[in-house]
Amino acid sequence: MKASTSASEDGLITAGPYGSSTGKQWEDRDGIDRIAQIFISYGESTIKSLQFNYLKNGNLHLSERYGGSGGVNFKTIDFDLESSEYITWVSGRHHRCYGLVSLTIGTNKSKYGPFGGK
Repeated sequence: MKASTSASEDGLITAGPYGSSTGKQWEDRDGIDRIAQIFISYGESTIKSLQFNYLKNGNLHLSERYGGSGGVNFKTIDFDLESSEYITWVSGRHHRCYGLVSLTIGTNKSKYGPFGGK
C-alpha cells in the first residue's frame, strides 16, 4: 500500500494509508463538530479496532467500527468538551505482519495510552 501525506485548506493533515493491503482507508469528516469519545479494543500485541463518538449539531453520533473483532482489553477515551479538549497528536507503531501494535493519543490537555503492545 503506497502512503502519502497531504494538507487540506482547513488545516487537516492526512497521512497514509499504512498497513496491509486487506484494510481500507477511511475518513469521517462530514458535518462533524468534534470527537467526544474514542473506543479502543486491543490485545496484548495489537490494536483490534477503533470507534468514535462524534459531536454533530449538538448530538452524539457513533461511527462504524474500524478494524476487526476481538481484543481482551477495551478502553474509552472521554474528551473534556467543557474545556475544549482536542487531539493535537497521534503516535503509534506498526508491524508489517500484525498491523497496528501500539497507539497513543495526545490532546491539548492530556496524553492517553499507550494502548496495545509496549
